[in-house]
Amino acid sequence: MKNLDKKPPPSQFFCASLRTPRMPRKLSPLLFVLIFAALSCGKSGRQHSEVMPPPENSIRIDLELIFDANNEGDVDVVLEAFNRLDAAAAPKDLPDLLNALKSPKNNFWTRELIAQPVARLGGVACLEELIAALSKGFAEGHDNDGLQTSLIMLAEQNPEKCRQKLVELMSRSDFKHRKHAEWLMEFIK
Repeated sequence: MKNLDKKPPPSQFFCASLRTPRMPRKLSPLLFVLIFAALSCGKSGRQHSEVMPPPENSIRIDLELIFDANNEGDVDVVLEAFNRLDAAAAPKDLPDLLNALKSPKNNFWTRELIAQPVARLGGVACLEELIAALSKGFAEGHDNDGLQTSLIMLAEQNPEKCRQKLVELMSRSDFKHRKHAEWLMEFIK
């Protein structure tokens, strides 16, 4: 028989409340507060059958989960958080996504994941940031297959805008990623 008087640790409580199979073992204080705030907002008297929009800060919550779970080695939590983030991300979230793409908390895999909604939402306007992420991954010794795919798709979907942006970037003396911009130019027909 279970001991009903014993309260579960906070991470187990939140895990059950969010209905996710696993959470990172250590929650950052900011993530803990954001999750608590998101759960508290849900007590508005709505029926469970009503669809509730994601909380305003759901992108930030999922980004923190991606970084924290990745550090813990919990691939399932990273993928679940990314799937929620990718489905909920909107153009208004682009600044947070770009900051996350450049974050020192990233590794090659989380950069590739975050680059997908950046490419989809920001398109050609975000080529500089996406190419910088690609260069960083190569400098670290990774193949960047997911990021390369996102860039190729972007170039094929918007060839003229992409060509113009790449020419603009390569003409700047401070642009450090010429080699990767030239590589991407090869996919523009």
